[in-house]
Amino acid sequence: MKKYIKLAVLVVPCFLAGCLWGPKPAAPQKAPPDNRVVDSARLEKGGDLLIIPFRPGVGVEATDEVNRVALMAVKGISEVIKENETSFRLLGGEEAQKADFVVKGDISRFEKSSRLKKWLLIPKQATIEIKGKMVEQESGKVVLYFAQQVTSKIRERDLLTIGYDIGRKIGKFLLQE
Repeated sequence: MKKYIKLAVLVVPCFLAGCLWGPKPAAPQKAPPDNRVVDSARLEKGGDLLIIPFRPGVGVEATDEVNRVALMAVKGISEVIKENETSFRLLGGEEAQKADFVVKGDISRFEKSSRLKKWLLIPKQATIEIKGKMVEQESGKVVLYFAQQVTSKIRERDLLTIGYDIGRKIGKFLLQE
């Protein structure tokens, strides 16, 4: 009986270690982000643009960290638009009534690695996804939809940088179309 207990004490940790650090199964392929233009003719005309900070979506806890990431995404969009010659003019909150277009959306996914992985010395990862749309304010019609997701190791990049990069990707999509 003692033999089996000793054997179990030796085999079980080896088995668990192999499961934790062994090759991971391939993750299922996700559909590409839903980036599509609904009314390209109206988008080409340009106009005044208001960007509303993204709010936490369903299943995402409203924390200061999520709000800071949302503001960094707005900053990323704004900087891309300012850096390029475009037919859009950015407006601040005080000029909201003048806006031809409004960009709004939510952070639909905000996940960080569990604390258990920290104790097991596995690098922390974060996944942030932002989905939204650009709406023509006068008619209320959607001009385009966007969705961007980034998964990254937190040691390499902090969450604010990830939010900023997502914002830049969204900004480039807005200008590309």
